[in-house]
Amino acid sequence: MPNKRDLKLDKYGISKFRYRELANFCYQYDSWQDILKYKTHTVKSLQITDMPHGNGTGDPTEALVEERVEASANSQLIEQTLIQAITTLKDGKGNYICGDEWETRIYPQTMKAIICTDITYTYLWQKMDISVSKNVFNNIRRYFYYLLDKNKVGVIRTYFRDIV
Repeated sequence: MPNKRDLKLDKYGISKFRYRELANFCYQYDSWQDILKYKTHTVKSLQITDMPHGNGTGDPTEALVEERVEASANSQLIEQTLIQAITTLKDGKGNYICGDEWETRIYPQTMKAIICTDITYTYLWQKMDISVSKNVFNNIRRYFYYLLDKNKVGVIRTYFRDIV
């Protein structure tokens, strides 16, 4: 993480190592979007012969579907968690931090900062015209990572409950 310092999430009970894990999870967003955009068909089909072979009988189409489903689920987890963070975070007086125009006012800029390793608030302020203060922006990021931690744990619990 070249230009970013670790966020202090002690208030939310998240260690710096868990924060780094969550941040690195978010940095994979672009690769998941590439899978969804470009990886739409299998490269080769299953060869059917009379000869036995020992390299497995994997189905490339099934593997592709599983990869795309996982990429879609992870992307949606990040997007929905950011929306949840922006729309539910309140200031000290009980007012919502972002108003009705959050989709254009802060969502694209905050998403860019969360999924890219080299985007700082200064860049967002100078190039992308972010319309909130640095303090509000950092509060949204902190709350986002808190919610992401909770949502990821919830997804894992649901997954294991479905298996058993």
